[in-house]
Amino acid sequence: MSEFIRLAWQIYFEFWQEVFVSMAPGKELLECGAGSGMHSRHMASQGFRPTLLDNSMVGLDLGRREFRRRGLYGRFIVGDVFKLPFQGNQFDAVFSGGLLEHFEDVRPVIGEMVRVLKPGGLFAATIITKRFSCQSLADYTFNWTAKFMARAVTGRFKNIIWMSGRRFPFYENSISIGTYRKVIEEAGVDRVVVTGTDPFPSLALPMFMQDHVYVPVVKMLAPLWRRFNRSRSRVTDVWGQAWAAYGVKRPG
Repeated sequence: MSEFIRLAWQIYFEFWQEVFVSMAPGKELLECGAGSGMHSRHMASQGFRPTLLDNSMVGLDLGRREFRRRGLYGRFIVGDVFKLPFQGNQFDAVFSGGLLEHFEDVRPVIGEMVRVLKPGGLFAATIITKRFSCQSLADYTFNWTAKFMARAVTGRFKNIIWMSGRRFPFYENSISIGTYRKVIEEAGVDRVVVTGTDPFPSLALPMFMQDHVYVPVVKMLAPLWRRFNRSRSRVTDVWGQAWAAYGVKRPG
């Protein structure tokens, strides 16, 4: 893991830990689309009792090994986010990280996440849609140029233009921030916040420049990063790499 990614995870955990501690009414946590469960692993270290659900055992097995190695509690369940295998009103918090953007219609998944929440429980999600952001700007300018030059210098000219672009193999929707907010509210969530986070893009730099030039600059600006994540302005909504969505389930 690069130093930039390590720093990004650290600030990510700080942001969500503040939300969870201040808004979740208890410690029972469900993570949907958990994969290896890095978010749940961190929350488990803070005293939460996570259940990790994914449609594949591969990622869950990785998560289980890490939980066991660190002596953390976690339940690991293979299941479908369109039909969660839990009774309603069961969890104090339900979270998904990088899941919702992979569905053309997010209503059924959000509806299921809210269904299994206790009244007053915390709905939370990190969403990374296909849209303009600091990362997409970097991908189509700096990162594209850096990859193009690297392939050209080493003589790898076949499909050089296509290979220099961002080649993400999974579907990403382009649902607007306003629509996400509306869908979450319609699912039965109050005090809904959907806001931009993460103002610094991942850059395709040589490791030396990444660790000794870019990361020190970003570390120096880390207080600005944290302030950006909490500002809830129109600028953050547009510029931020991701959107953080959260609110509490409506009573009754």
